[in-house]
Order: sequence, then C-alpha cells, then structure tokens
Amino acid sequence: MDQELNWAKHMELGERSFKQNNFSLADEQYNEALKLARKFFPADDIRLAKSYLSCGHLRVFGTGMVYGADRDYTMALEVLEKNQSPESKRLQVDILLELGETYSRQGRSAESLPVLEKALALAQTEHDTKNNKYADILYSLGTSYGVKGQYDKSIKLLRQATEIFEKDQRFSELSSALADLASVLNNAERYSEASAVQRRADEVLRTHR
Repeated sequence: MDQELNWAKHMELGERSFKQNNFSLADEQYNEALKLARKFFPADDIRLAKSYLSCGHLRVFGTGMVYGADRDYTMALEVLEKNQSPESKRLQVDILLELGETYSRQGRSAESLPVLEKALALAQTEHDTKNNKYADILYSLGTSYGVKGQYDKSIKLLRQATEIFEKDQRFSELSSALADLASVLNNAERYSEASAVQRRADEVLRTHR
C-alpha cells in the first residue's frame, strides 16, 4: 500500500512540475514513479503503462528528447496489450496517437502510418469517436496519407477532422487542418477547392486568433 501511495505521489509531483515547465524535476519524479511501478506492480498493471506514457510525453512536449519517446510509448503498449479492460483500450488509443505523431516528428512516416491506422481502428471499435482524441487521430492520419501521396484518403479524413474541430470550437486546430487540407487538394490538382478551403482557413485564423 505504501508503494502505491508513493507511486501516486511521484506521478502527481511529476504532473505538477510538468505544468510549471520544471521539466528536470518532472523527469526525476516520473522516473521514480516508473522505478516503483516496474518493481512492485504486475506486468499488466495500467499504472505501469501510465508511468511509461508520462516519461514519453515529457520527452516529446517537455525536454524535446523525441528519440527516446518511441521506446517509452512502445513499452506502455506492451503492458496494455496484456490488459483487456476498457480503460486499457482507451489508453491504447491515446498512446498509439502519440507514438504515430512521434514517428512523424522523427521523419519515420512509413512507421507512423500503420500505428495511426491502428489507433483509428481501435477508436472506432471501442466506440470512442466522441473523444477529443478522435479528431486528432483523423487529422494526423489524414496528414500522413497526404505526405504519402494518398490524396483521396487524406482529403476524406481531413474533412472529417475539420468538421469535428469546428463543432467543438477548436479553432486553432481547425485553422491548421483547413490549411493542410488546402495543401493536399492543391497537390491533388483540385485547385478551385484548394483555394476555397484556404480562404476558409485564413478566415478562421483572423476571427479566432
């Protein structure tokens, strides 16, 4: 019981430090939590997966050590694949999204695509399409398809993402997604559509900056 409380304390301190941009302290706390989780928790315990996830998240969005984050995310997924609870499935969707985006940041688009496809399929299977992350998956996967020249798939997913972003009033993401959609349409030689979408992106940016 003491170890569970200690784990929770380190995770809480890590999260608080992360929000305060004290990334060195957050790194210290998350790694202490991970040590405890690896030593005292079962191999399929969601807390172990959350410890790996927090370390990976910190690397990507805090310290900038992107090239270690993929290992943390992969370890988290290995834990969750042994756990069949609904919470495990939802967490897998989040981690697959972050892993796919991390691969994209590393220029590993060939690895990013199947990971994001798996995230989308799992979100749809778990009826998790009302989750905020669903639109983010559509956006990331749509962008990845565009990079690979699969324009029809890209356009379909990016349109779906923009619809959700607009409905949820996520205007920063909406403007970015519209601009990316315009770029894909232009690459697909659908110039009039691209121009109209770009005007809409510019309008959103002016109105909601």
